[in-house]
Amino acid sequence: MIPETRAADGRVLNPTIFNNEAQRVRITSDDIQQFETVCPPTYTLNFVASLQRALLARGEFTGAITRLMDEPTSTAIQLYQERRGLNGSILALQTAQILGLIGVANE
Repeated sequence: MIPETRAADGRVLNPTIFNNEAQRVRITSDDIQQFETVCPPTYTLNFVASLQRALLARGEFTGAITRLMDEPTSTAIQLYQERRGLNGSILALQTAQILGLIGVANE
């Protein structure tokens, strides 16, 4: 991750640049899904708080906004993704984009 840079007046000069990585997630011995995930350096306290608020707004998260990637947050991620055909409690890049946490890259 390359953090954003800001001008003295607070304007964003260069937005944050995130790295993406593919990760295999084993669900059962016969069922493997592969999807791009959000890299762990992205999981700042503010990012996780935004994730928790986004899931709370959609009725998927009932815990407190702890800013920590805790069990209630992982469970909420898993339930939200399962309803969209992705199995796993690891935050998929696609899910982060749907929740508005990460922009969609221009191709």
